[in-house]
Amino acid sequence: MNFQLSGKWAVVGIILMALYGGYHYNKIQTAMESPKLKEQIMNWIETHYSGKRAEAIQAKMDSGDYEADELRFHKPEIVIQSMDLKGMFSDDKIIRVKIMVDFAPPPDGRTYWYFKTRYSSMFGWQVPTETFDFSYKRKWF
Repeated sequence: MNFQLSGKWAVVGIILMALYGGYHYNKIQTAMESPKLKEQIMNWIETHYSGKRAEAIQAKMDSGDYEADELRFHKPEIVIQSMDLKGMFSDDKIIRVKIMVDFAPPPDGRTYWYFKTRYSSMFGWQVPTETFDFSYKRKWF
């Protein structure tokens, strides 16, 4: 069986591929502009660094080396510098987020965070799990 895509069917195929690509590109753009997705990512990262701050304060209290103003609750100021998304042609997309904590590099040196996200037409963007940089590098588009 010889299959050739030529003539009007070639034009139809190109149009369908362009529409499919445009649809997925539009999903990527909505992910980057979604306030709900950014809020979920910020909450995830703030929870991590709030816990680290509490552990550091507890260690200082245990050693007896602390000042009274350090005992206040400090909510870290998280700044998202950039967000990159890969996974154009799959349902699971991987987001790489570059952050700063309190306008400086993160205290644990973890500048990039990776999240696996999914889009649902009913619920919007969801961040169900954190993932590793390998899964981000494994995705091509």
